[in-house]
Amino acid sequence: MTGARMTCPGCGKLSGVDDFVHNAFTLGVHDTKFILRILFDGPDSATPDHGLQCSGCGDYFEGMIRWGEDD
Repeated sequence: MTGARMTCPGCGKLSGVDDFVHNAFTLGVHDTKFILRILFDGPDSATPDHGLQCSGCGDYFEGMIRWGEDD
């Protein structure tokens, strides 16, 4: 994950990898094995743009994010 970090409008937390992991588990879109592979090896391709929920307070960061080739 590269690019400018976003600030949560709810609690002031800066966005990070912890928020990506939190979202993947909360939404149930990826299992632990998949998440660990992506964290260690990087994504196979760019992710589609999507919202990112703050792991601290549950508010959403402003704007859309992606992770991968287009960082």
